[in-house]
Amino acid sequence: MERIFKTPPALVCRNNCGSVLRLEDFFPELYFEGITRECPTCGQKIDVWSHAIELLQKKAQLFRNKGAAFIGGEDVSFTFQLPPNKTVEVDLTDYGVPDDAKLIYVVYTPFAGAGWPIEMHGNQPIQHRTTNKMTFFGKPMPKSGNEVGGHHDVSMSVTYIPKSQEQTPFTNLANAYELFMLDKFSEMIIPCAVALEYSIERVTAYSLQASNLPDNLKPSKRLSLEVILPLICKTHNIPTLNNEITELVIRLWSLRNQMAHDGELKQHLTHAEASKILAAAMFCINYFGFLSGRVQNSQS
Repeated sequence: MERIFKTPPALVCRNNCGSVLRLEDFFPELYFEGITRECPTCGQKIDVWSHAIELLQKKAQLFRNKGAAFIGGEDVSFTFQLPPNKTVEVDLTDYGVPDDAKLIYVVYTPFAGAGWPIEMHGNQPIQHRTTNKMTFFGKPMPKSGNEVGGHHDVSMSVTYIPKSQEQTPFTNLANAYELFMLDKFSEMIIPCAVALEYSIERVTAYSLQASNLPDNLKPSKRLSLEVILPLICKTHNIPTLNNEITELVIRLWSLRNQMAHDGELKQHLTHAEASKILAAAMFCINYFGFLSGRVQNSQS
């Protein structure tokens, strides 16, 4: 019997509580407004930024994948039948995963009675998934068969990032997240930088135009981030991006220049630093959306 559990973007209380909380109740609007909410279960304040960093710095993919929630990542879990010595095709689209979503994490676990799921491929194996369809062969195991009531359940969990209307930045961030999950930290730099450069150019032009300021100039991304956007925020009484995230974005652009001009980074990028840079990129993209919305509301 199939059982489907779909989880929207969520975070888990880190205060020895473990409550699963809806991310939208804490981020991005309230976070960028400077409002820190408490966990409804334990009453402790939720530090969203620290929560994101902690998730990304986990070694195990089982936990690290949860950080995708900050760019709209969702989880779906379900069971399917895989009898021993049988071949079964699973189409993730049937379980609510959009066909154009980016798959970040997939894990499957057989219960007693099921065959051990061996994912199959054609005679031209590929390294990256290009479809939501997966084919499994159920390898017989010592406890496989009908002796446990004929149940052949395999549990499968998938983390994916749906395509966004803001296709360019979120597609690049999704690609960066996939590389991050593979521990390819230096390779995630370029898509992270592309996402931010595309977004900051557009949010700067829109904010200048909405503020009746000249929008025909092409300021550098750093000038936009450190000078122009903070001035626009001051004009419209909008909270600015915090200094830690700003500094990490500047660090990202420095690493991007190394990759673009030298072909490699001057120093090894550690998991700890890559986690902070990816988190900053995700938060910055969300901030640009927040800023655009506040500027638009100020014109109403």
